[in-house]
Amino acid sequence: MRAAAIALTASILVSVPKLHSAEIYVSPSGSDQAAGTREAPLATIARALEKLREGEQEPSTLWLDDGVHRIDQTIRFDGKNKAILVRAMHEGGAVLDAGMKVANDKLTISEDPRLDTAARGHVLQMYLAQLGTKHMKPFPDRFNDGGGVVQLFAGDEWQPLSRWPNEHNMVMKKVLDRGDNPGAPGKRPGIFVFAEDRPLRWKAAAEAGQLWLAGFWRVAWDWQNVRVKTLDLETKSIALAAPIPGGIGSKYAGTEGAGTEPWRAINLVEEIDMPGEWAIDFAKQQLFWWPKEGAAKGRITLADMDGPVFQLKGAKHIRLQGLVIEGTLGNAIEITDGEDCAVVNCEIRCVGKNGIVIKGGKDHRMQSCHLHTLGHGGILLSGGVRETLTPCGHVADNNHIHHYALAKKIWSPGIAVGVNDASYACGCIVSHNLIHDSPHAAITYGGNDHRIEFNEIHDFLIESDDLGGLYTNNGWCSYGNVLRHNFIHHTSHALGIYLDDADSGDTLEGNLMYRMGTGAASGGGHDNILRNNVAIDCPGGFGIDARGVSRKYDQDSGMLRDYKKLNPVSPPWSTRFPSLPTLLQNNPGLPNGCVLERNVVIGTDKKADLRGKPEHFKVVTVIDNAALTTEDMGFANPDKLDFRMAADAPMFNKVPGFAAIPFERIGLYVDEHRSKLPSHQSGHTTSEWHRDRSKDK
Repeated sequence: MRAAAIALTASILVSVPKLHSAEIYVSPSGSDQAAGTREAPLATIARALEKLREGEQEPSTLWLDDGVHRIDQTIRFDGKNKAILVRAMHEGGAVLDAGMKVANDKLTISEDPRLDTAARGHVLQMYLAQLGTKHMKPFPDRFNDGGGVVQLFAGDEWQPLSRWPNEHNMVMKKVLDRGDNPGAPGKRPGIFVFAEDRPLRWKAAAEAGQLWLAGFWRVAWDWQNVRVKTLDLETKSIALAAPIPGGIGSKYAGTEGAGTEPWRAINLVEEIDMPGEWAIDFAKQQLFWWPKEGAAKGRITLADMDGPVFQLKGAKHIRLQGLVIEGTLGNAIEITDGEDCAVVNCEIRCVGKNGIVIKGGKDHRMQSCHLHTLGHGGILLSGGVRETLTPCGHVADNNHIHHYALAKKIWSPGIAVGVNDASYACGCIVSHNLIHDSPHAAITYGGNDHRIEFNEIHDFLIESDDLGGLYTNNGWCSYGNVLRHNFIHHTSHALGIYLDDADSGDTLEGNLMYRMGTGAASGGGHDNILRNNVAIDCPGGFGIDARGVSRKYDQDSGMLRDYKKLNPVSPPWSTRFPSLPTLLQNNPGLPNGCVLERNVVIGTDKKADLRGKPEHFKVVTVIDNAALTTEDMGFANPDKLDFRMAADAPMFNKVPGFAAIPFERIGLYVDEHRSKLPSHQSGHTTSEWHRDRSKDK
């Protein structure tokens, strides 16, 4: 095992108590009247916690036997709980399931006349009120998440709402009325003309108030679902029931839009036309579902529980290990404040919102977990004190996160640090994670003094655009973040790393981007250092722009207001980041202090793409960047994504001072909690060597 990985793992585990004097056993086949010993286990975790509270507070272990542990209410730990280990008897054997099971006899063949001809005889129906579900009210007029309704699972598979088209999207032919912003006095929704004839069959659904559309109505990073107020068959126009932020029609087009704005219809019974799809008739409280072959005889679950499975508030030294957690409509795990809690070697799947949410506290760790099939994001980190730059010390290391943002398609990253649903963060470490297959970004971050390193990211931004695998737009005071030795690949329309909208003070070093739209770019910020990075088959190369001039960032902008509010002219800010106190004196619209140095591009000549007038870049350092060939780099086997560099590669002479990227250390690794590395589920897999590199001691 790599020395760095060993050191990191040791630091993560050192403070978790290794000796637990009290042991309580829980088994699905146990009894809550039992003693809670291995020979006579309890039946429920709730009773185990009661028994724990009955005794003295001391280091304790709750052992969970193999099988399904039914969860109907949140498992809570608070400030009175210290040094408790909740552990599966066998890795992955204990499944904590908060889902509502649907018995097979609750499903009947539907004869609803709305069903497509091809679907008849295949679609089953169930009555939600009979099942006792809570989340079956109609969608809001506008939403961008799951809409607050139940989520259907077949086994461990997320079942998608019915949609038309089944692939890709329709487009608006013409915008008739952009509408108001939601906060405007009139709140006038938009109206558009549709280009296809398919919507003509949705008239009855629209009149019943049960037609919702979803799309990127204005920009390619803001997905909104919205109800239809009226559908006019004569003019082939649709009037929405709620305004869209910014109005409908491309931000970059005229008043009638561009005619390319993507949208689709969702949750229509008449559009259930392929196995897996489902829809709810809210008026009748019926759910219709076309199961895949054999799925109706298997495990069918509705996620309906509101809260998390685990909630830790102010707790210390709590550790969850080797568990499978699933079935809630909310977040799987929430950790608020407290100290030194850990989620280790857990699988989190089939939940309606986020996998793990950490707010505040210090030194919490997410180690060697597997998170997938999530409605929102994977791991959300926040904590620390911004005024004093006090770090929180949270760590997300060696986690595999994929197939997320299934319900909330935007701003639901695999890992979020100090942004999105999280608040400010300072001093987090995000390392050695594998993140892939998502409609949006992989890692988003904001705040200060984060280290984001040795991560592998691919196949993200599948549905949206204008973002990066590592993305931030945190303004003038986001100094101290280091992004190094990340491998970002196979998303041809995206940026590998994007420092958007005046993000400043970041260091990008030793990152490797392959088959991206752009390697990395700094968008109008200050003191961003792009050094020693490689972009292969990335047409955009590496770039810095001076958008702060054209957008007048120095005149009543959000960046200026945040700077004045934070007032970074005194310690510790002024001593840590000495250029910040004089920022306003040096024309802050310019990209002051940015550096492009010793970066290498292959397959493009954009080794330094400077966007703005030449005089804007007198404050920028651009030196020793090079456009080379694959042969110059001496890669071991690029066709199999093995980008180790030979020690005698010509590029070390062509770019003096270039430091080899430690490619062999990037991505997941085997530790005492991850016994093997996963095979990817996409075609863009790393090489066999790359996956098995843990064998190299």
